[in-house]
Amino acid sequence: MFPSTLTGFLALTAVVAAIIMVQYIPLKKSRNKRLKNVKNWACQLQGVNFQELLDLEVDLLVVDADDSGLSREQVYTLKETGKLVLAYLCVGGA
Repeated sequence: MFPSTLTGFLALTAVVAAIIMVQYIPLKKSRNKRLKNVKNWACQLQGVNFQELLDLEVDLLVVDADDSGLSREQVYTLKETGKLVLAYLCVGGA
C-alpha cells in the first residue's frame, strides 16, 4: 500500500509543481491571462470518462495523455467549453 500512496503523492506534487511553473513561463498574453483566472481545477489521470470531464465545472483540467484514451476531437471539445486542458507527463516514467 505504501508504494501506491507514494506514487499518488508524487503525481499530485508533480501536477501542482507544473501548474506553478506554467504561471511563470512567458507565454502569449492570452494564455497567461487564462492561467491567472483559474479558480478551480481537476486532475484525472486514470479511469477517464469523457462525458464526466465535459460536465465538470472547472477552469483547468489536467489529464494523462497516454492513459486517458481521449481522442483529439474530444480534447478540442473540452477546450471549446472554455476549459484549459493540460497534459500530465510523468517525468519519473520518462
